[in-house]
Amino acid sequence: MMNLNGLNIPSLALSAFERHIASGTFPHSSLIVGADEEKLLEVARFLSAALVCENDGAPCGQCPNCLKSEKNVHPDIRTVSPREKRKSVNMDECREMVMDSYVLPNEAQRKVYIVTSAQTLDEKVQNAMLKILEEPPQYVYFILLCTNPSAMLSTVMSRVSVFNVGNETETEDETARGIALNIIDALMKINEIDLIRATVPLDRDRQLVKKTMECFKGFVNASLRARQGFGEDSTDMASRFTGEELMNLNSGADEIISACDRNANEKLLITLISALFRRAIGG
Repeated sequence: MMNLNGLNIPSLALSAFERHIASGTFPHSSLIVGADEEKLLEVARFLSAALVCENDGAPCGQCPNCLKSEKNVHPDIRTVSPREKRKSVNMDECREMVMDSYVLPNEAQRKVYIVTSAQTLDEKVQNAMLKILEEPPQYVYFILLCTNPSAMLSTVMSRVSVFNVGNETETEDETARGIALNIIDALMKINEIDLIRATVPLDRDRQLVKKTMECFKGFVNASLRARQGFGEDSTDMASRFTGEELMNLNSGADEIISACDRNANEKLLITLISALFRRAIGG
């Protein structure tokens, strides 16, 4: 059975994978980012094996599910790639995957869909995936592989957890951006449960909290500029929140960044994010 340590995964991504697998909290929709498509697929196959494994210490490498995963013949792990020499998964293939996701697993307790070359998906296909990425069946996991996250719609990015297996700097920046978008999505829906879920990856990582808040401030400032007629608003916060609410969100992010600089307790930081942001928008 493959070991992630042999793939030279950055420590941030490796610790996140290990934590999610051990705690059974791996996100139902995720985006694995990196320049090496072969490495992305190997990581996805390892994660898929862990998700369908029957034993503790997943993937154990010994149970029937692990043995089939290792041979790439497990019926509940589907790799979705372009067919007939096309460069991208088309709408028909996307619809087929979505429909199949509502069918119960054949042998394992879970089903996993690995979507390769997600950066090549056109806008219509990405939009068609939004609902299933946001609310997949409880037993379904989507793992999108991407070499260029800037090609993904912000609406897709806000619905997935981002793990970067490229270099360490890229990993932190892309992860922080993805978490910031998840927080924004939860705030716009005024959904406290989604807000709590969005902050889970920040647990015990003060530096990631700070980077995420810096990314969050960037999105808020872009929305403030858009309200004044300057630039674009990729998150739609300008139409959802008032100027005063956006300023409050900006101030809340500043307060959290200051708390990080003061080495505040990591658990306190997570509580601060939820409390300050909900107060900022009157929630």
